[in-house]
Amino acid sequence: MNHRHFCRLACVIVSLCLMGCHADPARDRSTQAVDRLLESRTSMIAGEKMVEASVGSLRTLKNAQADLRPAFTAFRQHIPILLNESDRVRVESEALRAQCELHVQAWQSDLGTINNQQLRQAGEDRAQQVRDRYTQIEQLYATVNAGYLKYIAECKDLETYLANDLNYPALLTAKQWVSATETSGEHLRQSIADLASELSNTTNVLSPVPVPQRMEK
Repeated sequence: MNHRHFCRLACVIVSLCLMGCHADPARDRSTQAVDRLLESRTSMIAGEKMVEASVGSLRTLKNAQADLRPAFTAFRQHIPILLNESDRVRVESEALRAQCELHVQAWQSDLGTINNQQLRQAGEDRAQQVRDRYTQIEQLYATVNAGYLKYIAECKDLETYLANDLNYPALLTAKQWVSATETSGEHLRQSIADLASELSNTTNVLSPVPVPQRMEK
């Protein structure tokens, strides 16, 4: 065999090996699930920072001592950002739920091919554990979605009120509602943090590579 034919044969063998390595639907599904969880976790951490910044702008507005316009402008600029993030989280939660259903259903279907009854049962138990974790994630998403709706509605009420009457007497009148909105924002921020934590935990249940937990602030 000459050198050229040997190289061609080697390329064919490598290509066949690569094709064999990638022909693993179960592993691909699991990898996709882990990737989706990691992406969602990253976006939740970013979303938490957005909400934290918004609450900070509310606090600054409430305690403003000089010209109220810069503090009010900074506060209202966060509202469209929050609206976009709320829409993104809603879409993300729906996509994650759909992927979970496909992943677990295919997983359980594959388990039906296992002859060893105890091993098959162990696999079914694991699949159910993962489904339960996804259910927990879905519930946390619902809490976050509701939190966004409440917080944004309260922010928009304050924006409309102060846009028409931006002065110290009006701000003094509104301070109790500003404080209540701050509280709603903090509750939302915490619910986002809880969701990010559960996304990390579920990722570690599925991933062969441990995912570091967030460092506490």
